[in-house]
Amino acid sequence: MELKESAIIEYSAKRLFPDLSRDQVLAQLLLERAQKNLIKYQSMARQFEKSMGRILPLSAGKFYNPNLHL
Repeated sequence: MELKESAIIEYSAKRLFPDLSRDQVLAQLLLERAQKNLIKYQSMARQFEKSMGRILPLSAGKFYNPNLHL
């Protein structure tokens, strides 16, 4: 069964990326996944900053939030 799955993956890779080697295809797919994750995490960070206010690092373990008035 593993051989069949490997052949399907190989066929799909050649169809989607005809000029790339198997390693290049894997690298391309990993890069695309990383870019999608980066966009997702940047969006989450913006949402957090919008709801909580920007938290600025002062020094090790200490943070300043300009929206909090102590």
